[in-house]
Amino acid sequence: MQKHDICHGDFHAETVYLREDNAAATIILLDNGLVSLYRNGYERALSGFSEFNAYLTSFLLEALSRKETRPVYNVYAADMFAIAMILLYASTLKNPQYFYYNWSKYEINRFVIETDLKELEIRYSVNYAMLLRKMFNFEEENFSFIDLSVYLVNFLMNFSNLNFFF
Repeated sequence: MQKHDICHGDFHAETVYLREDNAAATIILLDNGLVSLYRNGYERALSGFSEFNAYLTSFLLEALSRKETRPVYNVYAADMFAIAMILLYASTLKNPQYFYYNWSKYEINRFVIETDLKELEIRYSVNYAMLLRKMFNFEEENFSFIDLSVYLVNFLMNFSNLNFFF
């Protein structure tokens, strides 16, 4: 998406679908802009319509607390964050709106997220949890979609070079 200068602006669990065709799976991204008056999750939350299902970054939550109408932010980092939140939701089955956000304080509960990421290290893999940490961009690493693509290609190449002995 970033390679083609496209951003979504409103990723949440209801906008990402997985369709299985035989042995392959296809990810389908829906655009709520087609069915909503608001262009993105931030605008929806700002309008008071609903903060729920808007996976906002810490920066956007701060802007929301000040009622900024047009915050200047990295739209790709916001999309990456939202996709990380969707993956965390899918991995833990914990709805981010109730477990990871404190809407009354305009905060993300990073402690709960980190606790769940440590659990994912055990349940799935250290690499998966590390990837989600990069995607959340809490440390302002500016992990982009291009970085994600490179990361996944390298992971697949390393995985395919492993010799399994059973």
